[in-house]
Amino acid sequence: MNNNQIKIQYDEKAKQAVINLSFVAIFLWPFWIIFDYLFAYNIFNILLITRVFLTITVFVIYYLTKKNKIHYITSEIILFSTAITFIAAGVNIVKPDSVNLYFNAGLFVIVVGFLILFLDKKRIIAYGLWTILSVLIFQYIFNKHSITFLIGNGGVTYFSVLIFVMMYSVVKRKNAIKEITQNILLAKQQKQLLETNNKLKQTISQKELLIKEIHHRVKNNLQIISSLISLQKENLSDNTIKNILQITQNRILSMLIIHEKLYKKENIDSLSIKDYYSDLINSLNKTTPTKNVKITLDIVDISLSINKLIPCGLILNELYANSIKHAFPDNFGKINIKGELNNNMFTITYSDNGIGLPKQYKSNQTDNNTLGFKLIQGLSKQIDGDFKILSAQKGSRFIIEFTV
Repeated sequence: MNNNQIKIQYDEKAKQAVINLSFVAIFLWPFWIIFDYLFAYNIFNILLITRVFLTITVFVIYYLTKKNKIHYITSEIILFSTAITFIAAGVNIVKPDSVNLYFNAGLFVIVVGFLILFLDKKRIIAYGLWTILSVLIFQYIFNKHSITFLIGNGGVTYFSVLIFVMMYSVVKRKNAIKEITQNILLAKQQKQLLETNNKLKQTISQKELLIKEIHHRVKNNLQIISSLISLQKENLSDNTIKNILQITQNRILSMLIIHEKLYKKENIDSLSIKDYYSDLINSLNKTTPTKNVKITLDIVDISLSINKLIPCGLILNELYANSIKHAFPDNFGKINIKGELNNNMFTITYSDNGIGLPKQYKSNQTDNNTLGFKLIQGLSKQIDGDFKILSAQKGSRFIIEFTV
């Protein structure tokens, strides 16, 4: 812990306390004039000019301390010494029957000073002794009353409360230092936490940038592979091989779109399956023109991780390729794709109104030699999902279910 930091903050508290006390004193000295006029008129005229002067002095001290023209301890000494001296003088100058009142009024002034100010042990002892000795000294100079007389006329209360507020000042200072120390520690911890958070944010930002760059490069590599396949198709005359290459190219396309979207997106952890399927269908339509096949997409808008999206995209690609290749001999038909979320279970229903599947497919007894359905089953297991082929009055109907 830096002791200099504690001192600076403590001095700031102590300075503000002196400013507060001087502000109170600006009104206190006029009040004292009124008090003398009502209860100690015999010294009213004697001390009037002095107390008017003190009122002006206190105002000047208040202004200079607030503007940092004089040190707060200097201001504090002037405020306290004048208050103690004039209280002590007043106690011994007033009439005997007014001593008790003057003691009580003086006690109020001293208590206010000790309660407001932040004092170290040396100044607490100095001001306390000054308060006691000044009363006794002025009593000796101005009055022949014994110490017994003073004690019997309010002195016991005066000195008792004085000792109490002195003790309170010690505790107050300790608490102030403790509070300042805790605040400094808290500020230091907050600063360290802020620095750590900034470093973490910077690290995360760098990692996100790196991941985006990886997605960008993967997308470019997949695009190159797709382009190479396109070039290869142009040099082929066998339509069967061309179709196989086109299906392969569409599989690549389904992955390419994800990497492209992740590269452009701020949140690189997940993507909307609704947007992804929409873009994928549009891209598949461009590579495999189906002017007379209407595709309806009705999917709830939820975000899925890349680990879920890539298998979902490949599954859609296989089902779409199957429909386009086998379901519509006359090139007319409809494809419906629906996605529903129910209690963390996401269900994709794919259906068409084509000529339907052979009987072995309708009973879920898939041909092991069919690559498309083997891929779909394998991809479903990859996302811990369940792939089902359902019977339909017309066409084909498939369901993929998995938790999100």
